[in-house]
Amino acid sequence: MLRRYWPEAVWAGFAAIGVGLMLAWPNWLTVPFHSIWVTLAILYGFRRWTVHSTIAVGAVVSAVTGAALLRAETYIGAEALRELTEVPLMAGIYATTVWHARRRQVALDESHRARARERDFARNTAHGLRTPITVARGYAELIQRADDPQTVEDASVVIDELDRLKRMSDRLMLLAAADRDDFLALQPVELEDLVRSTAHRWETTADRQWEVAVSARGMLLADGDRLSEALDALVENAVRATQPGDRISLIARREHDQAVIEIADEGAGIPREQREEVFQRFRRLAGARPGGGGTGLGLAIVRAVVSAHEGTVSFEGPPGGGARFIIRLPGLRLSAKHPSAESARRSVAGLR
Repeated sequence: MLRRYWPEAVWAGFAAIGVGLMLAWPNWLTVPFHSIWVTLAILYGFRRWTVHSTIAVGAVVSAVTGAALLRAETYIGAEALRELTEVPLMAGIYATTVWHARRRQVALDESHRARARERDFARNTAHGLRTPITVARGYAELIQRADDPQTVEDASVVIDELDRLKRMSDRLMLLAAADRDDFLALQPVELEDLVRSTAHRWETTADRQWEVAVSARGMLLADGDRLSEALDALVENAVRATQPGDRISLIARREHDQAVIEIADEGAGIPREQREEVFQRFRRLAGARPGGGGTGLGLAIVRAVVSAHEGTVSFEGPPGGGARFIIRLPGLRLSAKHPSAESARRSVAGLR
């Protein structure tokens, strides 16, 4: 019991000392008197008792400090009685603190419930979409085998849209799982392999001028699949914001013990007034081409994945235009180019 309520026990001891000082040195009673009430308000901010307990504590402190002031009146006369008028004032301030703290707690509880409802909705919606999307795609592929060229073209459009819905469903599932303890499957990940494999996946699918520069080699204790999804989302946005022949850069470097990954493009960039919103869900980048098929979830996924790795992601608008996204991940450890899995695990064992 004492271990559970040790803050209250410590405060009660402090308050008892304060009352003792009020009685022992009446001429200095103002300091301990106000200290008792101030520390009580601070304690409530951390503990937030029930309504009945809060009222009872306030009443007891009012009675005890009031009695101490009346006792001091024997020594210092009317001054103690004037100080007595501050008891209801301090009790009122305490009640105001309680009211604000409880309002804030109610708002936080509602925010947590709203986030839980949002996660449940995203997970249930994404799960419910999977079966009809799969069935519809199967029928569309059957129609695509028709002899009529127009029918084949129409079926291709349907398949493309169904694929976009599937990507949105998968990303909703990922975001819904971002707050779970098992969201990440941590294992040693080679920084250079992570960046170069991302570039390799996209070089064959997008006609861009690709630039890859890795100036740091090392291992991260991370979820390679999740980080690959985050990098793919950034590269996908870069592809959508650029035209054939434009440059897209993937750069990895080391800053102290951090891995820094930059993905930059020469696209239209993002207007300054929209830069604070780009990591929100369903926010489409201003530079994306019309009809590009983005889901508006890519950057939200990037932030969720990077935050789960205790890293940060930021946006910069280069002076010459375009966009540059910078990911910083902690815990980069130097290693050989291709260490064994066991030695890699030992090299990063102290990261977490």
